[in-house]
Amino acid sequence: MRLLKLSLLIFLTISIDASAVSKSDFKRWGKETIERVDDYFSSNSENKCHFGLDFKNGTTELNFLTPPILEAGLRYRDIVSQIGDTPFLSPIASGIPVLTQLRTLDVDEGEIIEFKVIRGGKELTIPVTCPTSAPEYYNVVKDIGRALVKDKPLDCLKAIEKNSLILKQKYWFVGPSNICISRALAKKQITVRDYANRYYELMTASIDEALHKLQFVESKALGAKILAEQKSYTETASDWLAKNNFRYLANQLTSYWAYERQVYFEMKENSAPNKTPSKFYGKETLVSSGTGFMVNSEGYIATNHHVVEECTTVKLNDERLQVIAIDKNNDLAILKSSFKSNEFAYIAQSPPKLSDKVRVFGYPLINLLGKNLSATSGEVSSLSGFEGSFSQFTVSAPIQPGNSGGPIVNEQGEVIGVIFSTLDNVALAENRGITSQNVNFGIRSNLLVNILTANGITIPENRSNIKADYQRATKLLECYRT
Repeated sequence: MRLLKLSLLIFLTISIDASAVSKSDFKRWGKETIERVDDYFSSNSENKCHFGLDFKNGTTELNFLTPPILEAGLRYRDIVSQIGDTPFLSPIASGIPVLTQLRTLDVDEGEIIEFKVIRGGKELTIPVTCPTSAPEYYNVVKDIGRALVKDKPLDCLKAIEKNSLILKQKYWFVGPSNICISRALAKKQITVRDYANRYYELMTASIDEALHKLQFVESKALGAKILAEQKSYTETASDWLAKNNFRYLANQLTSYWAYERQVYFEMKENSAPNKTPSKFYGKETLVSSGTGFMVNSEGYIATNHHVVEECTTVKLNDERLQVIAIDKNNDLAILKSSFKSNEFAYIAQSPPKLSDKVRVFGYPLINLLGKNLSATSGEVSSLSGFEGSFSQFTVSAPIQPGNSGGPIVNEQGEVIGVIFSTLDNVALAENRGITSQNVNFGIRSNLLVNILTANGITIPENRSNIKADYQRATKLLECYRT
């Protein structure tokens, strides 16, 4: 348990000046992280629960709790008197550290144990379900530690991105990500622009995290401290972005902080804050977004399989969509909405041609650009796709995360493909020492016709040469997990 607290403090004190992240510091932090993981397992059964909490020095007063524990009902500054049948003793009086007492509890992942706490002079009994086993979480942390020791910031970022949900549930996402992007920039493995975009995204995640904590803080003094710290972090980040010629991101970050802070206070005034799920850490969590487009007037929507693959729920606005069909091999999925509209896409009957002018519609980077439709232009630059695949083709129209599933439209206003991927410049730079510009891949429209036909879905013919309104036919899809 100590690992979580100490490592969090280490990462939060890192300078945002990338040049200050030296190789020796990077490796030292990694070594300390691994040592703490090993220390934990040397004295604990692998089946023990990892609650995700810590205590004020020398007391049984809680001063660090992760989202699942907060959701269960424990609060900052609760004084723990008993867990299950085991009295919780003062470490000063007993000589036994509270974390040592916690580790000896016989409780595994998924089991429920009662915490008895003193809050405001009253004794409360709060049932808590063990949220995550120690091995699952600490193995992830150890992978990050190994990447730090080897001075491989890109491997660190990959480990974080792969396990982002677990790390966010432990409040251990923002800090490690910050140090790894800073080191990657210092090693010139990412560009300053890529660093700025990633840094912006981390700061918005930090704001979400801080405001989520505030939902569970009863002390006005502690709440004011969290707000002041986050305000300072946000101002520091905005200053850095502005000084490095990313004024648009700086202004967006300042606006994001002001807006989310206002929403939090309005929510606090108008509802019970402890009952309100957070968009970042709530029971149903928004984890990603993508694009889809209407293929007929009956509510059918085409998108990528990878857009919906790991979702508990896919939403269009507030509507839960039904997944009708998937084609994993060709990365396609068909969804069904109750929304009926005469604004839908027309699918081209002929294949793409080299040098065809195209437009790509989608909803990229909604945390940065907002939920606004984007359209970019380019041309068909190759009639094959990744590794020469002829089920795909290549376009030069710029895309960003969130464009996946969007329509690729020719000059006749017909869909010739579904955008699904771009070359990973970080991986390309790491593996081959080169970068690419605007090498993006689409799935040919004939494969979309195949999945629609196989499922008896009507494909309208454009007999009157009408150009579809893609501003209305293109839809933002949001992926939620529980």
